Amino acid sequence: MIKKLIKILESKNLKLEILETSINAFIITFDVWAKPGSKMEKVFISSEGVLIIQTRSKPIDGEANQAIESAISQLVGIPKNQIEIIRGDKSRLKKIKIKLIFTANKKESYFEIKFNEILTQAALD
Repeated sequence: MIKKLIKILESKNLKLEILETSINAFIITFDVWAKPGSKMEKVFISSEGVLIIQTRSKPIDGEANQAIESAISQLVGIPKNQIEIIRGDKSRLKKIKIKLIFTANKKESYFEIKFNEILTQAALD
């Protein structure tokens, strides 16, 4: 089943690195290009495979980073404490690590649906 989730993530050329897979969790990293101070909130995947997040928040006192974490949290349906900016805290290009923890109501199929929604939306933009 995890292979299906990986295929979904790679289907739109989202460049990601798989750090860990287990029965209970799936940990990946991927690049995000931040566009703080944008006129609208938007998330899409570039042709280079980078997730682009436009946010109205300014890059002051970590506001833009918090907005990026919130956007990913809402998109994927995970708490913000499962999202970490591991590189690029003060840069537009960031490396994000997310941990998908499988629970009774958030099984692998839940995350498959969420990522399909993100990738489908990205294809429409």
